[in-house]
Amino acid sequence: MISFLKRILFSLGLTSYTHAAVSWVGGTLRALVLNRTSSHVRIVGYEEIALPPGTIDEGKIVNPSVLLASLVTVKKTLGIRAAHILLPEECAYVFH
Repeated sequence: MISFLKRILFSLGLTSYTHAAVSWVGGTLRALVLNRTSSHVRIVGYEEIALPPGTIDEGKIVNPSVLLASLVTVKKTLGIRAAHILLPEECAYVFH
């Protein structure tokens, strides 16, 4: 199915698209923007912001306003409209 959709996009001239990903690990917010064409993938932007201690604790957002301000900074700096968010393992699973 994916290859079929790729062929349609490429036949329509939509051969280039951009992806953005945001993650936080070890108190650092990282954002990466990639541009993919039919022949290659290129890094078009990268931003790294150290979050103040206490913003995120054990994978939980403790200070959402600080995290939001950092995300807004990344958005403005890299021109991101939407991004895939990579969550720490603690947020992705439910442990009993």
